[in-house]
Order: sequence, then C-alpha cells, then structure tokens
Amino acid sequence: MGVTVILCPEQAMLGDFPQAMDDAILGSSDAHQEQMMQLLSDPVRNQQFARVIFDMLSGLNSRK
Repeated sequence: MGVTVILCPEQAMLGDFPQAMDDAILGSSDAHQEQMMQLLSDPVRNQQFARVIFDMLSGLNSRK
C-alpha cells in the first residue's frame, strides 16, 4: 500500500519541483524542434498535419 503525501506549493518549490519543471520544458523543446523540422521539410506531412489541426479546431467550434 502506497503513501500519499500532499504538499503545499511552498514545500514543493523548496524541493526538486522547479528543476523538474525546467527539465520538462527543455525536453519538450527538443520534441517540438524535431516536429517542426519534419513538417517544414515534408510538404505532404505538413498538409496532413494542417488538416488534423483544422479538423480539431472545427470540432471545437461546432460544440458551442
């Protein structure tokens, strides 16, 4: 059985949380850079991705 620990924000900021956030942000930058290069170098993939985004946004508008 696991133990659940609830921290207040001040406690979390004193621990490793700020560094974990920085690491996550920097890690996501690498993934976004790779995706950007793939999309910009492949017109077919770029068009497919644009369609996916358009369909997602269109679906959001139809729910209102």
